Amino acid sequence: MVLASRRGMAAEGADELCEELRALGAGVEVVACDVGVRREVEELLARCDVSAVVHAAGVLDDGVVGGLTVDRLAGVWEAKAGAAWHLHHALGDRELDAFIVFSSAAGV
Repeated sequence: MVLASRRGMAAEGADELCEELRALGAGVEVVACDVGVRREVEELLARCDVSAVVHAAGVLDDGVVGGLTVDRLAGVWEAKAGAAWHLHHALGDRELDAFIVFSSAAGV
């Protein structure tokens, strides 16, 4: 299992998560990769044998609709929709058992 996040092993809780997954019998590798950056996604997938992808975007920049700016929205949506698009293209025609994308957005 390859877990990718912007901060890799420097992410809060990464060590504990790896320990828990390994205790359950999983092989785990954590890598630093910003899936909102197409080149980074392509480089990661070029070195991985992928059977399934789960993308769970966790970027949050809540605010009242009137206070949201183009830059704030772009930062959130690039990590969500942009990253899913990069994964889709970088995977090409690979056969996958699953391609799961989960995210959410909220506005007031």
